[in-house]
Amino acid sequence: MPFKFRKFWYASAYYDVRGADGQIQRVRIKKKIGIRKADAVDAEATIRAQVAAGTYEPGPVAAKTTSKLFADFCIDDFLPWSAAEHSANHHNQQRRFVVTRLIPYMDGLRLNEITTKMVEDYKRVRFNEKFRLPGWRKSKKTKPGTVNRELFCLKAIFRQALKWGDIDISPAANVTPLKETENPPRLLSGQEITRLLEAMPDHLRAVVGVAVYAGLRSGEVKRLKWQDIDFKNAMLSVVSRYGMTTKNNDTRHVPLSSELAELLRQHPHRLGSKIVFASLDGGYRHDFRKSLKSAAKAAGIEKVTMHQLRHCFCSHAQMSGVDARTVQKWMGHASITTTLKYSHVAPDHEQAAIQRLKYGSAELLQKEQK
Repeated sequence: MPFKFRKFWYASAYYDVRGADGQIQRVRIKKKIGIRKADAVDAEATIRAQVAAGTYEPGPVAAKTTSKLFADFCIDDFLPWSAAEHSANHHNQQRRFVVTRLIPYMDGLRLNEITTKMVEDYKRVRFNEKFRLPGWRKSKKTKPGTVNRELFCLKAIFRQALKWGDIDISPAANVTPLKETENPPRLLSGQEITRLLEAMPDHLRAVVGVAVYAGLRSGEVKRLKWQDIDFKNAMLSVVSRYGMTTKNNDTRHVPLSSELAELLRQHPHRLGSKIVFASLDGGYRHDFRKSLKSAAKAAGIEKVTMHQLRHCFCSHAQMSGVDARTVQKWMGHASITTTLKYSHVAPDHEQAAIQRLKYGSAELLQKEQK
């Protein structure tokens, strides 16, 4: 669409060309029109019509001989932009990808030297890499989802470089992500959740409670403060604060059930700390994995994660009759598609649901028997 830079309006459009490496690449058209927006709108419509008809002739374009180093662009331009535009969690993930993966791989290359083939090679190399964390006996292969998130970060880098005029073509535009196999976490039954709650230490039992009764993410549980819990009005607020934002930067409110309210009332207050699940020094806890692992073992459950408990909240809420839109709001999902993806239906619930489907068949059979 047309854009204004300083005093002048420009027409902007895209068209596909075949690059020297044989790959189809997308080229941006930026044409200076004048001081009137209406002229830029008309010019852009003409250009788009010519591109669609295959008659557009871009004319001679001087190739860029130099551009910024990939590393310099990421550090000086992309990461500061990411910090301003995205939540802290998303930005920290982007920064980790850039610093630990992308810059080392593209070391010494300039933006306009990176080709589509190089991006495809990066995707292949990362997928075939194996890694082993301390304490692991065997190495594991990098998951497709991990590679795809790094690829999406790389695509975002080139989109911004194209938008800001540092390159004319994005080498990552037509690189497709790897196929991911969905392996949703196992849905715990109501009895298993009860056993898990009973097996948790007294000072951490409410951790499981806020996950299965309110659907909080692990990071949201760690950052929960007593001021976010309104016992009088039975409401729990998941607050997006500066430096500790929620995933989509929005504050949401989840009704406080009587069961969760009782768990929170019984939860001990760390002296002088506003944090609900404070560490011994009154600060934020690192994680709850060890406690969950021990409690799951004591409850006879194979494996439990905080993310799995959030899935349980989403699924059990819908199986209890709560509509998907309401669950979406409680979960803090930007799209209802994500809510439905999180939802898993227990086999016994499916069996009970199908039995409720009636067409008067029982009455019909009785008449036939008479």
